[in-house]
Amino acid sequence: PHKWIEMISTQLPAELNGNKLFLDKHLGKGYASLEVLQEGLYYIIINATFNRKIIYDRLPEMEEDHYLVIISLGDGPTFTHLGSKKYRFKVSDNFSALIVPPSILSKMVAESKEKVMLLTIVVEKKWINNNIIGNDENSYIRQMLTAGKPIPIV
Repeated sequence: PHKWIEMISTQLPAELNGNKLFLDKHLGKGYASLEVLQEGLYYIIINATFNRKIIYDRLPEMEEDHYLVIISLGDGPTFTHLGSKKYRFKVSDNFSALIVPPSILSKMVAESKEKVMLLTIVVEKKWINNNIIGNDENSYIRQMLTAGKPIPIV
């Protein structure tokens, strides 16, 4: 988990203080923070408004063992599973959250001056197998999580 926030801190004008990353005023206003709950289970909070368009690419080779549950706490950025559907987080519409499986190329885009309030729960495959699915090879959850595409949460 800490590799992620350290990597982001090297790519953005921001100051890393413990588990919290504060944006430089030229980039915007706000922060990202990371909390580890258990080995293999952690969450990231992003509460920021950027002064310019921000594009975050999720590369499969970097995230191959992590599922994301991205929850928008307001109308927020767009998420695109590349080569597929574009999702717009909008609390007043049908969904405000996505489950994103690992090993898919995707990106999130926040427009300039757009308020981004996201809670992202990051879960390792091993944690899911040990704590949720167990030995049930025919589990509906296993089938859903291995579909290879984002799953909107209504």
